[in-house]
Amino acid sequence: IITPLFGVLIQGDSVVSFLHLPPKTEYADHGTFSMLYFIVILALGVLAVTPFVYKVLKSQPGTDFSKRIRKKFPPWGWVGVVLLVYGWILAWTRFEWADQIQIFTFTPIWLGYVVLINALLYMRTGASLITHSARYLLLLFLVSAAFWWYYEYLNQFTDNWYYVGLDHLTDFQYFLYATFPFATVLPAVISTWFLLRTFPRFSAGLENFGALPVVRNNGVWWVMLAIGMLTLSVTYLYPRYLFPFMWLSPMLIIAAVITLGGDKTIISNAASGNWKDLFLLAVAALICGFFWEMWNYYSLTKWEYSVPFVHRYLIFEMPVLGYLGYLPFGIQCGLIGIYVSKISETDMIFYSDTANK
Repeated sequence: IITPLFGVLIQGDSVVSFLHLPPKTEYADHGTFSMLYFIVILALGVLAVTPFVYKVLKSQPGTDFSKRIRKKFPPWGWVGVVLLVYGWILAWTRFEWADQIQIFTFTPIWLGYVVLINALLYMRTGASLITHSARYLLLLFLVSAAFWWYYEYLNQFTDNWYYVGLDHLTDFQYFLYATFPFATVLPAVISTWFLLRTFPRFSAGLENFGALPVVRNNGVWWVMLAIGMLTLSVTYLYPRYLFPFMWLSPMLIIAAVITLGGDKTIISNAASGNWKDLFLLAVAALICGFFWEMWNYYSLTKWEYSVPFVHRYLIFEMPVLGYLGYLPFGIQCGLIGIYVSKISETDMIFYSDTANK
């Protein structure tokens, strides 16, 4: 929270406007498209992702052992279907009788998504967060609201997205309106991750893929902590060039703090060559990101983007390269999700390979 403010002080600006509650961002023009920047970011993304995708494709088993169904679709799963469909219809239509409630469609859509994903998880494993870890799921909702408000705070330093159709709300109304949908972010990503873990094909070969013993070294994590804090500190000074660090730096800081505090993280698994959960979390966030952007596209109240140098080739409102940001974001969701279970001593039954046996 404090680190990004150093850039404001260095620039000689006042930090007061960045401490406004709730944080709000308006449209900012970041200049023209740059094919050079686009190619560089694309190349870095491809270099980071290709080895993992190649390993998964190369390691596919000869027979499909992932098509197992243990239970029937639970009756409570239909609640999720109804909420999702109801919210989707209201979000993309303009019925006069629904004028007063159409700005609230995001929450039922994503509550429905969370319930539906957990119903599919129950079908495949005989357990779900709803039926076996309800307290943990509730905590995820609570933590998620604060978690995404933090990203709204960070967005003030880069102005990469803004909301339309909410100008008529007071600050308090806006806070209430936004907090409920923000609370669905972590439950959606974590539930999707758990469901993906039940499909061995999606992470085939990644349990033993390139050991990275350096992550056991605390000195490395002190360096990562310093890099994360430094990049967040200067992002405000050069937001057009450094905006990707808004997604990378918090991940480095949180992972470093947890590790230096004596706890292991999902990144620690890479020390022995197990990249499975890191990969699946990135994929889970990308899946959620696709649906976030799709359901947002025709909504009455929505977010739009203004991304420096790469604002072209849109998939819904999001520039295509913007989807790369969901990959480290998914890992950060996993870091927070697992840590919530540890500090609250709640049962996270699916974070174990025994769930796949």
